Amino acid sequence: MKLGVQTYTIRELQKENLKTAMDQLKDLGVHALELCRVEMTKENASVIKDSKMKILSVQLTYKKLDRMFDQVVEFCQITSCPIVVVSVLPLSAILGGKKQMLIFSRRLNILYLRYQKKGIKLAFHHHDFEFKKIKNETKLSILLENTHPEIKIVTDTYWTKKSRIEPEDLIKDLGPRLIGVHLRDCTDLNQKNVHDCELGEGIISFNKVLDAASLYAVYGVIEQNTKSPIESLKISIAYLNHIQNQHQFK
Repeated sequence: MKLGVQTYTIRELQKENLKTAMDQLKDLGVHALELCRVEMTKENASVIKDSKMKILSVQLTYKKLDRMFDQVVEFCQITSCPIVVVSVLPLSAILGGKKQMLIFSRRLNILYLRYQKKGIKLAFHHHDFEFKKIKNETKLSILLENTHPEIKIVTDTYWTKKSRIEPEDLIKDLGPRLIGVHLRDCTDLNQKNVHDCELGEGIISFNKVLDAASLYAVYGVIEQNTKSPIESLKISIAYLNHIQNQHQFK
């Protein structure tokens, strides 16, 4: 499993200057990325290609992956990106019930076929909305049951733990549907203002997460909503380099 960084963490830095942001990540020893909040332009694709970063995946909304199909495919071809990830449920599916989840599932199946023809895999990234139950089933289970088995899942340890589910348990349940993991720690659930934090500073056991994920996940990426991204990444990378299970950040 390849370890890297999800660029939502450095969204402000890369918005200011993408090349400088790539250089700052390389200085931290980062060699692989899941791209997020990066415009799908030829200029940006060229900067990323020149950076020599390994692009694990590109995360965009369903609407952008659908309406900007040709542009996204070209970007992926330039950057040698093998996977595109739907970043979030459409608002209709977040607010709606099973009917809206089934509609979205059908649309996801169509999108999967379009990208498959271009040799690009399609995945879906969950938040906490998907753990909401509709009668006796979750929105995530509805999605899994009604989408092609080759549509993969990128799980998020923070949203999972915040929903009071052990991330390693969800990873095991996903099995071969899993393709990637967003590595995000979580503060104490019994305190107010629960939020994500640097790896090793919260309550998630990442030894268990990485052990479980190593069976099926292609990649794991550090992600955090922080005002000090470089300092936070230093802490998280150091943690990954020191946990005793041979999952080194490289």
